[in-house]
Amino acid sequence: MNRRTLRGMRRLLCLPVLLLAACGPEARVEPPAASDQRPAASDQRPAASGQQPAAGQTPAEPIDERFATTRDGWRVDYHLRLPALPADTTKRLRRACTAWLFQGLAEARPTLAESGEAALGTLIADGGKPEGSEPWYSERAVVTTLQGGGWLALRRSERSFAGGATTTARVESLILELDGVRALTLDEVVPPERQEALRLQLARELRRVRGLPADGPLSSVVASDAELPIPVPLLSAEGARFVWNPYEIGPLSDGAYEAVLATEQVRAALAVDPWAKP
Repeated sequence: MNRRTLRGMRRLLCLPVLLLAACGPEARVEPPAASDQRPAASDQRPAASGQQPAAGQTPAEPIDERFATTRDGWRVDYHLRLPALPADTTKRLRRACTAWLFQGLAEARPTLAESGEAALGTLIADGGKPEGSEPWYSERAVVTTLQGGGWLALRRSERSFAGGATTTARVESLILELDGVRALTLDEVVPPERQEALRLQLARELRRVRGLPADGPLSSVVASDAELPIPVPLLSAEGARFVWNPYEIGPLSDGAYEAVLATEQVRAALAVDPWAKP
C-alpha cells in the first residue's frame, strides 16, 4: 500500500464531519457503503420531485451539471444531478452534495474544493504524474436515485487512478429526510427491531450470489450471518442494493460484496415506504 492510498483512506474518514458541516448542525450521517460502480451517465435525468413548494417559496429547476476536462496529466469527470425542489431546500442540498462530491480531493487542507475547477487544481498540485504515461483520472458523480416518502436517496460513485497498483472504485449511499435536509442514520432508515430479519435476508442473498454453503463464515472477516453489518441501502425504483466495499467485510481480492433486494422484499424493513404513490 503506497503513501497515496494511505492518505486516501484517511480522507474517507472525514466524510461524516464534512456532511455535518454542509447540512447544518442538526444533520446526522451514517457512514456510506461502497462498490465498484462507475458514475452515472450524464444523459440521465433527475428524479421527479414529489415535494411541492410551500406558500411563498420559489421552486427551483433540476440540477444536472457536469465538469469534464483533461489537463496536466489528469482526466476528470464530475457530475451532480438533483431533482427540482423548493429553492431554500435546493440551496442547502446543493451545498451538502457539493461537499460530498469533492470530499477526499482536498487532502488535509482547511477548506474543501467547491467546484470541478478547484478539485482539478488540487489533483494537479498533489499529482506528481510521471512524464509519458497515460492520464491519471478521477471520475465522480452524486445523483438522485429515488424520491418518496419524504426521503431523497443519493448515490456517490467514484472511479479513480493515481499511479497505484489498482484502480479505486466505490459507490456510496446517503438517504436524506427532505424536511430540513437531514442525513438519516441506519437506525432511522431500518428500525432496530427490523434489522435482524433484514440481516439474515441479506446473508442468504450473499450466500446465493457468491455460491457459499448455507452455514459457515460469509467471508474471512464475517464468521457468521449474525455478524454481518448492514450498510445504508442504495434505493432505486427497482428496490435496494446493499454494498460492502473491499476491506469492509473481506480483503481486496474478494472485491465488493453486493446483495440486491426487490421492492417487495425490502419494503417492510424500512421505516417509511419510499415507493408509495403520493
